[in-house]
Amino acid sequence: MQVFSYLSFKAKLALLMGLSALALIISTTLAATFLHTRMVDDRIDNLRAVVESAVGIAASLEKQVAANELTREQAFERFRVIAHSIRVDGGSGYIVAQDRGNRTVVHGTRPELEGKASPSRSSDGRNIADLTWETLRNADTGIITYDFPRPGATRPVPKIAYAAYFKPWDINFLVSAYTDDLDDAFRSVIWRLAGAGGVILALTLVVAWLVSLDITASLGRLKGAMGALARGDVTTDVPGLGRVDEVGEMAAAVQVFKDNAIEVQRLQRAQEAAEALAAEEKRRTLDRLADDFEAQVGTIAQVVAAATAALEQNAAAMRQVADQTRSQVADVVVASKEASGNVHS
Repeated sequence: MQVFSYLSFKAKLALLMGLSALALIISTTLAATFLHTRMVDDRIDNLRAVVESAVGIAASLEKQVAANELTREQAFERFRVIAHSIRVDGGSGYIVAQDRGNRTVVHGTRPELEGKASPSRSSDGRNIADLTWETLRNADTGIITYDFPRPGATRPVPKIAYAAYFKPWDINFLVSAYTDDLDDAFRSVIWRLAGAGGVILALTLVVAWLVSLDITASLGRLKGAMGALARGDVTTDVPGLGRVDEVGEMAAAVQVFKDNAIEVQRLQRAQEAAEALAAEEKRRTLDRLADDFEAQVGTIAQVVAAATAALEQNAAAMRQVADQTRSQVADVVVASKEASGNVHS
């Protein structure tokens, strides 16, 4: 993406680490939340199992009533005895049964409350029996959450209950359990996860810092070497050739550039040497040609001078011959005149 081209490597690594930290925080929070949900679900499953067991016991007794083996009162009394012995959530949870008039017909730990109106109210003043019947208005089972003090305490703590309606007796069965221990366990898990996540994040940041330092330093040295090569300095060493990561691959590529630059310089020097040798050979050839030309010109000059001297000698000889000829011609003319005179004579 183009946006990352405007970020430095350190900025990209910092962004990646920030996203990693955010992902770690989110994943830790989600893991703790899922764990808390799982713990609550497990607690609800335990309560459901107890309530379903109570409903199963009541249904079994009702079958005996239908078979005329027991009266309804006998069956209910047997159920009450069984319910008094059932404990959940480390003994703090028990079965409670209530009728439509919000009377407690079964109380697992306080039999003295049986046959009386339910006195239990949540921290916001709502009657627990009303909450139960409201939850079971449109369903045979349901989950109720409210705040209620622990025995011997006054501060309300979170509590969850599972309720089921038993139609043959027109009552509901309710089993509840405190969940503040789950919140304490959740906070403990959160702190442990946060501590582990903090250690992991700290180690990740240290490793990321070392990686960033290694890569930026390596790239910086490579950049310096490439700058020196760009200036024509092929004597510089290429750092990182011994690495086996991407920086080592880049260093190998830079080494190829260096080798090519060395070869280019070698070829340039060879070309310059060849040009210098050719220029020297050309100069020597021209000097040799000049010397040969000068020697040939000197020889020709000597030949011309000799020929000129011979010509001068021939010209002198010819002048002498001409003079002699003129003299002889004059003599002939004189003789001719004398002959002519003699003829006239």
